[in-house]
Amino acid sequence: MDSSNALDPNALWVKDEALRRLGGNEVLLNKIVELFLNQIDEKLNEFSMSLKSMDANQVAFVSHAIKGIAADVGANALRFKASEFEQLAKLGVLEEIIQQKKNFESIITQTIEAMTN
Repeated sequence: MDSSNALDPNALWVKDEALRRLGGNEVLLNKIVELFLNQIDEKLNEFSMSLKSMDANQVAFVSHAIKGIAADVGANALRFKASEFEQLAKLGVLEEIIQQKKNFESIITQTIEAMTN
């Protein structure tokens, strides 16, 4: 990964915020993080396939799903980018999403690294 594109780990995953929303239940947070880690590769694959087929409705749907699982764990940078992609897809602006796809993948990779380190 190009370190010049590296984001602040605190912007990627706000663990304290997620923990606060769960009433301080760290066991529950760990389970939710595990679910996120188990789902994100599949969601990214679905996202890539829908983008490759230029299916704006499916891109919006998958972006919304990614936004939701990111919000559940406090992955704010990913939540923000997925929300942006959802709106762009609803507008039919898939070319913009295609141009930003590598950045999106980088945010996912960095988020996973922040959660697992």
